[in-house]
Amino acid sequence: MVYILLIPFDVFATVRHLPDVFLFRFHFNGKHSAVRFYMYDLYFLLYLVMIYLCFIGLPYSYFYASVVQDEEEEFLA
Repeated sequence: MVYILLIPFDVFATVRHLPDVFLFRFHFNGKHSAVRFYMYDLYFLLYLVMIYLCFIGLPYSYFYASVVQDEEEEFLA
C-alpha cells in the first residue's frame, strides 16, 4: 500500500517545472485578475483526486450501497 503512494510522489518530485498550462483571466468588481496553473500543480491535483477516489470515494460508495441493499432486503422480507 505504501508503494502506491511513493511512486507518484517520486515522479512528481522529478518532473521538470514546465511553463504555465492554463491562464485564467477574470474581472471582479472592476478589477482584473489572473490565475495560473502550472503543470506541477495540475499533476499534484490529479494525484490527490486519484488518492481520494481509490481510498475514500470508491470504498465508501461500495459499502454504502451494500448497506442500503441489505436494508431494502430486510424491508421487503
